Amino acid sequence: ALHLNRNILRKVPLFEKVSDGFLRELVLQLEPMVFVPGQALMRRGETGRELFFINKGTVEVLGPDDVEAIAVLSDGDFVGEMALLDSRPRANTVRALDYCNVYALDRTAFERALAEFPEIAEEVQVVADRRRAESSPDD
Repeated sequence: ALHLNRNILRKVPLFEKVSDGFLRELVLQLEPMVFVPGQALMRRGETGRELFFINKGTVEVLGPDDVEAIAVLSDGDFVGEMALLDSRPRANTVRALDYCNVYALDRTAFERALAEFPEIAEEVQVVADRRRAESSPDD
């Protein structure tokens, strides 16, 4: 599982420099999910609790009007990183354009993994603080 998912996990800034042991723990926590065309992975305004990794398929990130697509994500992309760090409303609605296989990592599982690797928790906190400073208040 680690071999298949290492590259997608490493794309997330929080996980760029963590150990393979920590990644192995995260891989064990990934929950496979399937979304059908038009189904929302997340909705603007709801409190985020998970990070989604797109394994197969395409999703669109909708702008403030929830109509116009401002980004399209596909195989190997991720969305919702800040939900692992903070309980704040989602900034955008994201919906499937076709049948999508995704993996979800929820905050509780992430926090369990950090508890097993306290040295990594400090590193993640540094990256998280930097990411918070870079993002707008409603990301």
